Amino acid sequence: MRIINELLSEFKKLPDEVKSLISYINSHPKSDVNALKIYWINISRNLDKNVVNKVIDIIERSQNPVINNKVIDNFALHITDNVNMLRLVIDTSKNKVYLVSPKEEHLEVTARLLNKRKEDIYKDPSIARNFVGATITIKDDEIVSLVVGGTGLKLGAKIKYDARTIDKAFSLAFEFITKGEIPVGKMEIRKVV
Repeated sequence: MRIINELLSEFKKLPDEVKSLISYINSHPKSDVNALKIYWINISRNLDKNVVNKVIDIIERSQNPVINNKVIDNFALHITDNVNMLRLVIDTSKNKVYLVSPKEEHLEVTARLLNKRKEDIYKDPSIARNFVGATITIKDDEIVSLVVGGTGLKLGAKIKYDARTIDKAFSLAFEFITKGEIPVGKMEIRKVV
């Protein structure tokens, strides 16, 4: 789980409260961000406020990631020295953006989010019609393109999208970009319906 990896990388020596939070996350994998924050606030009363706030920030980012250099380092496909591709799966029914790791494809992430197998999506693409893939290209530390819909979900799994779903996915991807820390250059935008 991404949140555990980020907690482990953030602290050289884990406070007992953070260990307890990790244990809670492992035993309650479907906890939403509010449940995790409530649990964390209840167990972290004796910790320094900076530590408490740092963990809350990690919890919030895990549910609503922002694009920054750490995300690029951990999730981008490094094409050349100055070009990276960041891939997303966008759940238009829940208004959520999920990062796709370099070792996975859009379809694998979507299947996991649906608690299905990839083969299930190939057999019935309509079960994934609310999940849209997107790709962001970063060149020379600037975002230069956003492609929404033109990924393996549409092209490989043959998921059919209507214009409204693509537009919503685009809005969520664009919001992900604009809330991030990476500057936007002259950006090429492509929506594939």
